[in-house]
Amino acid sequence: MSTDELFLGNRLQNRDGMKAGDKFPIQNLAMRGKYVAIATGEFREPRKREWFLSGAIVEAYHTDVALGTKYHIATIQKRIA
Repeated sequence: MSTDELFLGNRLQNRDGMKAGDKFPIQNLAMRGKYVAIATGEFREPRKREWFLSGAIVEAYHTDVALGTKYHIATIQKRIA
């Protein structure tokens, strides 16, 4: 899948509504490829030490502090080889 296809797919997903169970890459390069972010279906302010989804090309980010802006919340799961 090309970057353009990934970008288009994620934009359509955002416009139509992100669904629980949708999978996204992780922004952290050390974890990329080993883990996948899974949308929980929640849209709220991330709590301390929680994963959230953001970006034009959606990726998961981790926060060490509670944030005051609402995002889609994610959980992290190890990829099965």
